[in-house]
Amino acid sequence: MDDESTNMERNGRESTGGAYPSARDRAIDLVRCVALVRVVFWHLFAQTWMTWFAAIPLMFFVAGTLLANPRHYLTFLHRRLRRILLPLWLYAATVAVASLWFAEPNATSPRGLARALTWVFPVVDPSATGWDSGWLSSHLWYIRAYLWILVLTPVLVRLATRVRWTVLAAVSGIAALEVAAHLHVPLVGHGSGRVLVGDALVYGCFGVLGIRYRRGGRLPS
Repeated sequence: MDDESTNMERNGRESTGGAYPSARDRAIDLVRCVALVRVVFWHLFAQTWMTWFAAIPLMFFVAGTLLANPRHYLTFLHRRLRRILLPLWLYAATVAVASLWFAEPNATSPRGLARALTWVFPVVDPSATGWDSGWLSSHLWYIRAYLWILVLTPVLVRLATRVRWTVLAAVSGIAALEVAAHLHVPLVGHGSGRVLVGDALVYGCFGVLGIRYRRGGRLPS
């Protein structure tokens, strides 16, 4: 019976790519709970003082703990993408039907098709439709940011072995983006390019910290 339980536990770890330990980490559960409560309270009350406590970086820290050293990366990536993209595609189909109902112009133009592709594999934020003022898509930036973290997992795992230099490089990159914004440097100085690079630096850094924590390393003090 003990051998059978051990085999089942080992198979469970292997089926998830080795990323999930058998024992729950109560500290991570607490961080996840605090972040979720903060998000819910923000959407309920939207008080200015709540902005002093950022929940999204904590969520990416928690995400990093789930990405630590997956044994079979491609299998792990496929499972994660399936869990993310299938609900997104269902939601996108609903939005598409609503857009046709409201007869959005130029939906079949090349520009319209390019916008539709952002709902299929959102390496950039899914494009807003013309009739909803963006309220159907503005919240989907999180999926885009998380998708980047998933794709970059092997890089983040390697960076977690040099966590101090990684944090220093991320902070330097964020500072450079701010300087570029003030100097109006093209591409990264403003617009979507700055947002994409900034999110990758900030949330990628917290993902690295989560990976480092899960792998038993000390976080930089």
